[in-house]
Amino acid sequence: MKTIVYMVRHAESPYTEGTERTRGLTLEGKVNAAKITEMLKDEGIHTIISSPYARAVLTLEGLAPMDML
Repeated sequence: MKTIVYMVRHAESPYTEGTERTRGLTLEGKVNAAKITEMLKDEGIHTIISSPYARAVLTLEGLAPMDML
């Protein structure tokens, strides 16, 4: 069995002091997250491990099956 690991950095998020865990994505970040989803959607990804920070989750949520969310 072959295992492939994809490492994805979170997409762009707006910097606001004190909102480290909750800041989302900028418009450009949302566009980039959609591009990552498009690039990886057919790769058969069945496990996603992410930081709990909102910007990380928002970057990858398009790849997660409903039972992962």
